[in-house]
Amino acid sequence: MSNIYRKDEAPLWLHIMGGILGAIVVVLVSWQGYVKYQEYEAKKAIQKMQYEAQMERERAAKQRQLSRERQERLKIEEKRRIEEREKFNSPQCQFWRNHYRNNMSEQNLEKVKEYCPERRSGTLRIE
Repeated sequence: MSNIYRKDEAPLWLHIMGGILGAIVVVLVSWQGYVKYQEYEAKKAIQKMQYEAQMERERAAKQRQLSRERQERLKIEEKRRIEEREKFNSPQCQFWRNHYRNNMSEQNLEKVKEYCPERRSGTLRIE
């Protein structure tokens, strides 16, 4: 008759050590997995911050470019206004405007058109 309850040849302390070593392996593998996951999350967060910073730099650069273009348009517009005012106040323009007011002929109107600036609407200023 065979003995179902065979006596194990390994001592009890060896079984306990095996269980402890197995538990240590499980804890270490779990800890390593946890550390790797934390590294992954940190890298993901860094990449997100880098992407957002890049987008912010690009947005700021675009804003600076738009601001420079706007400033340039304003400078051009101001220069055009100054030139128009200088041309309107020039002695030639003043002379032909006064002359046209006194003698409204086609020839005098042509001289006013030649020496005086037109408004944006395309009309002459004969004030």
